[in-house]
Amino acid sequence: MKRILSLCILGIILASCTPIDQPSSESGIMPEYDSYILYHAEDVSLSELDDIAGIIDHRARYVCPDIQNSFSVDRDNCDVRMDFVYEEGWAEEFLQSSVLPDIVAFRKGTDPGSETLLGNRDISSVSTECNIWGGGDSEVAVLIELTDTGTEKFAKITGELAGTDIPLSIWLDDEMLSSPKVAASIVDGKAVITGNFTQETADELSNKMMIGELPYKLTVKEHSFSGNKG
Repeated sequence: MKRILSLCILGIILASCTPIDQPSSESGIMPEYDSYILYHAEDVSLSELDDIAGIIDHRARYVCPDIQNSFSVDRDNCDVRMDFVYEEGWAEEFLQSSVLPDIVAFRKGTDPGSETLLGNRDISSVSTECNIWGGGDSEVAVLIELTDTGTEKFAKITGELAGTDIPLSIWLDDEMLSSPKVAASIVDGKAVITGNFTQETADELSNKMMIGELPYKLTVKEHSFSGNKG
């Protein structure tokens, strides 16, 4: 009985492991892919090509949860190809946004070269809210909730900065989004970014912060959307 049970468990594990170049389809039937994006990576190892495919897949599913796609890796040329079933409305925008670093960084002070104390992996969720003040004025804000580990780091960092003139800056790639001074240690794991946001720009920033970082230099080498090659 133990041997049968072990074999059953092993069969479940193997069935859940899909090779990188296999199609993803809930029905198990291979989709008819009509589009592709071919990416080229620079200065990466062979194992990092698999990481890149995973990041692109995550980003694609974030903007199009029902996407049917498949990945293949050309290790000789450092290329990663995503074949997929085209759906109008997201692929053209994704073509450009998929190669952006979208690296979030919390730093002490406003020097872009200073140490990153918190990053993408410390973020649990990002959302937006609209606050309405007296007189009808409103302000759109971006809310960041941190993971348990991120919350512990954030409490320590804000405790060290509390009451000083050194701000805590929040960055997306090379752009500083906010640099408030800290009055007291923040222990609830929540950070708020305010500014001249519209709901549209706040949603855009929220999506960029949640889509995941791409710590590799990646370019689009070639693409074809439903027969339209570029």
